Amino acid sequence: MKNMSRKLLLLTIVLLLVACKRDTPLLTPDANNSQAWPKLELALVGKTDSADFVMKQWFILPDGSKMRINDLKLYLGEIQFQNTAGVWIIAKPYQLFDFLNSHSPAKTMHGKGERVQLSLPPGTYQSIRIGLGLPEWANKLDPTQFPASHDLSVYQGMYWDWNSGYRFFLMEGIQDTSSAGNGIQTIPFAYHLGTDSLYEELEFEFDEITLQPNPTGTTLPALDLELDIHKIFYNVSDTIRPVTDPVTHTSGNFPLAIRVQHNFGHAWKVIRE
Repeated sequence: MKNMSRKLLLLTIVLLLVACKRDTPLLTPDANNSQAWPKLELALVGKTDSADFVMKQWFILPDGSKMRINDLKLYLGEIQFQNTAGVWIIAKPYQLFDFLNSHSPAKTMHGKGERVQLSLPPGTYQSIRIGLGLPEWANKLDPTQFPASHDLSVYQGMYWDWNSGYRFFLMEGIQDTSSAGNGIQTIPFAYHLGTDSLYEELEFEFDEITLQPNPTGTTLPALDLELDIHKIFYNVSDTIRPVTDPVTHTSGNFPLAIRVQHNFGHAWKVIRE
């Protein structure tokens, strides 16, 4: 009986180790190896309910609030894809998205989102996992070591200080408080979220995508990450109104930061193109 118990214990440990190993992300090999991998296009697309989101243009929430977003940037950390063998693979360690690059009226890419090409090993993929913000290891990096155009450069305007690291999410704008809705009376708001405690991961399944070793054609397989700006403010259980909740820089108004983060985390969906 003792031998049998030991065998069962060993078998259980082995199964747990295998399960953990299957769920452990595999870091992308060096660029020389991944250059030959097939590519998948990921687009971050802003929406206001079913309409295309446009920076610096008014939109109306379900409760009648009239809003305008003037600045919107965010980091997605450790963008991962799961293949049908159950293995998670990190396609990119982090990516900065600036909505002024793709969602302003002057941009020809309006409505199509900011598109990023990712390289993955050949295979069939079924799920995506994204981090809202930067993982702890990236949040501790020194921004002065990067060139100005780098996602983690201090020139991106997303770095706080050595103690807090980076802003994960930055949204600034105004709410129309005039009774006529003519934009004469407005109140500004600024929501800056960050710190390791607010980093979280979201996971979505999608219709399987097979990436071939030597793809042909010019159209890449693509996924849309849709962010509904409505839902950042408006939730069935908590509506955030800048007129009463105008500012959070995370510290100083942590309760509001938690509310914004909660709504932000429930504002996403994934669509296969």
